[in-house]
Parts: sequence; structure tokens; C-alpha cells
Amino acid sequence: FFVKFTAWQSWYNTVCAYGVLSGAPNGWAIIFKSDHMSFFYDVHNYSSYTEIGPVSFSFSLDTWYYIRICRTGGKIYFFANGNLLNTGGTTLTATIAHVSGDDFLIGDIGYGDHYMNLYGHLDEFRVINGTALSTASFSVPTGPGSITDGGPGQVVAKNVIQFRRGLEVNLPASDLDVGEPYFATDTGNLYIGKGIGETPALI
Repeated sequence: FFVKFTAWQSWYNTVCAYGVLSGAPNGWAIIFKSDHMSFFYDVHNYSSYTEIGPVSFSFSLDTWYYIRICRTGGKIYFFANGNLLNTGGTTLTATIAHVSGDDFLIGDIGYGDHYMNLYGHLDEFRVINGTALSTASFSVPTGPGSITDGGPGQVVAKNVIQFRRGLEVNLPASDLDVGEPYFATDTGNLYIGKGIGETPALI
């Protein structure tokens, strides 16, 4: 995803979170400060958690950054503007599990308070289930909106995946392409397509 921060929270700017308020320790969150980013997991009502990071990187306000976070082989890899920030990846020490009914949130961690929400903008946010795109540094798009920097929200390049959204009852049950996300606005559930003709996966 591309992210541009417009202010810094007193705690963290949360890009996305899942199941943080769950009764079981399965939650996780991707959070940022001005000088680092972290992956919180094994979160239980925020009373306990395991942190991967902080991974150092200096973020300036009102500047677009391309961030990629990948999980494969029991490790997490952090990238900023195509550069791998934690060489060799960092090992997970607890299981990340799906719990039915947990919420996937974008720009919020779910506490009802504002001190960990995202102050800024996101573009081209994608979740790809089952495939880690990178474990080494890579070339990135030149700006948000397209491979050729069409600006936020402007799709110029082909194969740029955008969110589809709507009521859960209107979920397109069999025409989501592989990796294509669908956000149910009434329930907050996020689905990822498994291919045309396949039932999408709840994450």
C-alpha cells in the first residue's frame, strides 16, 4: 500500500488491525510512528502482545511511501519504498489465527478512542492471502494511484486491484478474482477472492 501521514498520534498511527479486541489472543495490528513501524500480534485486548520491531525508518509528513509487509516461512518482512528493512526477516513466535466474528479494520485499531487511528491517506491497499510477494528488495511504483504516479485514487496501470465494497448479502460469491478484496460495509468483514467460480475467503 501507499501511505501518506498528515500528523502523528500520541501513541501510534494504525494502518490496519484484526481481532485486537478478541477474547482470544489472536489479534494483530500494523502500526507506525515517525521513526519506525511495527507488527503487533498475539494481541489480547491490548493488555498483552508480541511486537515485531520496531523496524527503524524515518517518515516525513505529507510524503507518500510505498509499504509492503510479507509473511512466509514463519517470518515477517518489512519493506519501505522497495527496500527490505529487516534483513533475513523476523521470526514469529506465536500463531496468527482466524477467529470467526473478529473485525478487520483499516485506519483504526478498534478501541473507540482516536489516539491510535490513522492520520493520513492510504492508496492501493491490498491483502494477498497465501502468497508472499517479496523477501528481498524490489522496484516499486513511483507514486500512489498507478505505476506511473497518476495521483491518489487514479488508476492508470493495468492489474491494479481496488477494493470492492457493499452489503454482505450482496457479496459477489463467485466472480472475485484471485486476491481481489471485498469489504462488507454492514458487517465490517473483509473477503479475498480465490478465483472466478470459487467462494471467497473470509479473513
